[in-house]
Amino acid sequence: MSELDQLLADLDSSDWVKREATLYALPDYAEALVQPPRVDQLVALLEARARDKHSAVRMAVAECLQFLRPPNVERLISMLAGDAHEGVQRKAEAAARRWRPSVKRPKSSATKALESLRKKDPELARLAERAARAMVQESTREIAHDFAHHAGTIEGLVGRVRRAVGAGRPLDRHLDGISRVAGVVGELSRSLKSYGNLSPLEFSQEPINELVQLATEAVRLSEKAKGVEVEAEVAAELFAEVPRASFVSLVENLLRNAIDEAAKQTLERRRKVRIEAMSEDMDLVLRIADRGNGFPSAEFDQWLLPGTSTKKGGREPNFGMGLANVGQTIDRCGGQLTIESSPEGATITVRLPLSQVGP
Repeated sequence: MSELDQLLADLDSSDWVKREATLYALPDYAEALVQPPRVDQLVALLEARARDKHSAVRMAVAECLQFLRPPNVERLISMLAGDAHEGVQRKAEAAARRWRPSVKRPKSSATKALESLRKKDPELARLAERAARAMVQESTREIAHDFAHHAGTIEGLVGRVRRAVGAGRPLDRHLDGISRVAGVVGELSRSLKSYGNLSPLEFSQEPINELVQLATEAVRLSEKAKGVEVEAEVAAELFAEVPRASFVSLVENLLRNAIDEAAKQTLERRRKVRIEAMSEDMDLVLRIADRGNGFPSAEFDQWLLPGTSTKKGGREPNFGMGLANVGQTIDRCGGQLTIESSPEGATITVRLPLSQVGP
């Protein structure tokens, strides 16, 4: 029996404690569980658990639905929102807020002004964007410092309570939850600090094949459960002056987003991502293509803003900073990013106008 099949079997266990624990584990397997052939079984089991006689199990279902989105999520949330237990109701309301359709916000006056300036004077618009980004980064660094300070304070207080009360108490479960929140705050602080980092990039002559392979292997390992094939093709003996760590991070972020799109496909031939690297007109060119459903090209500009994400679901915290860091790195390297999209997939092209690109 596979690990996923065992999880579904445990959801139907006669031991309510096992049922509860399994529900809390489900979000870690969200991508695989909401795909055929297991999704129908998952739907039936979640509906059964939403009627479970133990309120702790029903509460676990509501918690699970904040990170997992099966086809019947609206019906399940509606059921749990009417539960007699107040804790179940609160968690169901949190899940409802998580999946409520987002309202497209109108463009701000600043965005409209920048778009107008791009048409009249692209270079001046570029300088204005850089100045605005520098101001945002300065504020982001200050916010990151405050987050880190408060996260450390919370962790310290939790430790003091544990030492004062002792282990094995009912309070432990709540303290564990507070520690998890403090951990997420700490991760957010590190993510914001990375975006707010204005220190100069250190460029060095690097073998692009090696860097792309490094990023690709890291992504293959971490995203293995999604079942997406990643192909890489890099021109032989291709060297370029790039900021090594930032370049690898850039490739990883773009690959992960492409894999997320490809993983939504049920046809095997479309569950593929391809990355290419080559030199063109003294530029280093990266192309990352997926066979997903595509998206309006205009949306990609929004995804490059900090705090905006293409991802939904999953237990891992997601702050919407990955693509923002990609855009920042490309801009600081003096490069360009373009996208071509259709219902058959999307291709992202990164051009870095570097002074030395090998044959």
